[in-house]
Amino acid sequence: MNTSTKYNNTAPSAEEIRAATAALKDIRTTMNLTSLTTEERVEYQQDRVNRIALRLLEDRLLAARESRDLLPVSFDLRRFERDTQLTRTLHDCLCFIEEIRTALKDTLLVVKSCAAQAALVADGHLKVAFGPGQNLKRAVNKLSHRNGRARQAAPAAPAPPTLALLPTPVPVASKRTVPAPTPGDEQPAAKAGN
Repeated sequence: MNTSTKYNNTAPSAEEIRAATAALKDIRTTMNLTSLTTEERVEYQQDRVNRIALRLLEDRLLAARESRDLLPVSFDLRRFERDTQLTRTLHDCLCFIEEIRTALKDTLLVVKSCAAQAALVADGHLKVAFGPGQNLKRAVNKLSHRNGRARQAAPAAPAPPTLALLPTPVPVASKRTVPAPTPGDEQPAAKAGN
């Protein structure tokens, strides 16, 4: 990935971006835009706004203008005209804002990539400059925290088991048959039964 061809420090400065953001906030306040709840947004999104829908809306407005006398008296043609014009203008504005958004996102990706490459170079030089020892650990930890990659402490290794903690083997009963008693052997259970 060669970012030098895409980005040559012609991106706006941080101050220019802050000024543009403040201007956008002012424009948003001035435009008095509507904010919908999630449920309302889902309901309104069923009526898609695209070029075909806009063209259909404008065609219907044209037909309504040409046939005013066929519309009911209560029909507000002026409002229909105003809403259609506003719909077209808002759509054009949204398309332009989407172009700006795409360009802004592309610029962010390229500038962030350049910053990340510089961070890796700086990190490598700092590791070499500090050399082994405590200063290196402190510097790396500071850099890791800044990058959001705090190193996790290694879990303590489990202690080796002692003989006292090892399980005691349990004898398993075998399936050997017990030999039949010989005639001279006494069996206490047999005597008790007599």
